[in-house]
Amino acid sequence: MTNAIVSSSAALSVVAFNILNLDVYGADPKILAFPRRENIGGWDKLVELGAVKTGGGNFQFTEAYVPAGWEIRESGVSPWQKRLVDKDGNVLAKIFYKPAGGGGSIHVFLTADDPMASDCVTAGATKVISLPKRDNEGGWEKLAELGASKCGEDRYSFTDALVPAGWEIRDSGVSPWQKRLFDANGKLIALVFYKPSGNGSIHVVLSDNDPMVTH
Repeated sequence: MTNAIVSSSAALSVVAFNILNLDVYGADPKILAFPRRENIGGWDKLVELGAVKTGGGNFQFTEAYVPAGWEIRESGVSPWQKRLVDKDGNVLAKIFYKPAGGGGSIHVFLTADDPMASDCVTAGATKVISLPKRDNEGGWEKLAELGASKCGEDRYSFTDALVPAGWEIRDSGVSPWQKRLFDANGKLIALVFYKPSGNGSIHVVLSDNDPMVTH
C-alpha cells in the first residue's frame, strides 16, 4: 500500500483499509474513483458488491477500495464512456464522463435484466459504437439498411449501435469536433458532428452526389 493511496483522506482511509478482507481485496488493495452521481441505489449496490469508500475524492468523484480484479475499461462505444468490470470480466456498471466540466455519472446494474445492461453493450467481442441520435432525414434508416442496429437503452443525445465488423469512427482532419464513419472497405458512411457540450448529430451519406461530402 503506497502513501499516495491513503493520503486523500488519511483517517477514514486507514479505518476502511483495516476492515478489508485481504482474501477479497489483496495485499495491496486498489482504489478506483467513481462519479458521485448515480442511478437510484447505484452506490448501495457497489457497496453490496464489495466497494468500500475511503473517504477520499472531491465534490464530483468518490474513491473506493474495490475487490481484486475490478477495473475500469474502455467501452469501445465512446471516449466518454467506460465500463466497470469484475475479475471475471462481468460488467457491473457503465460510467459516463462529460467532455466539458469534468463531471460524470455512474449507472450500476441493479438486476440481471437492467435495461442499460444490454447484450450488445456487455459483450466484449461485439462491435459497438456510439452515434448521435439526431440525424439527417433518412439517416438512421440508411444505417439500418447498411447493417447497423440500435441496441441498449436509447436515451440522451447518443445511442449505442451494433455495426458490421470493420466499421470505425476516424478523425476527419477538419476539426476535433468532426469525425467520419467508414465501413470495412474504407467507404465513407457518415459525417459525425460533436459539440463541446456533449450533444451532436450525424449526417449519413445517402447518395454518391451528397452535397455534404467534400472530403
